[in-house]
Amino acid sequence: MLLSVTAGLDLTAFAETYSGTCGDNVTCSLDTETGVLTISGWVICTDMII
Repeated sequence: MLLSVTAGLDLTAFAETYSGTCGDNVTCSLDTETGVLTISGWVICTDMII
């Protein structure tokens, strides 16, 4: 009985991609379907201590 009730429902998830920028040279995007976060670009970092 449960199969006949849910057979007409469309349970497809809709994936989205979100993107943005950080300053002039760095971009990021998140693919919600794959979960992949991509950050790309370049920046000069003068106070970095490792």
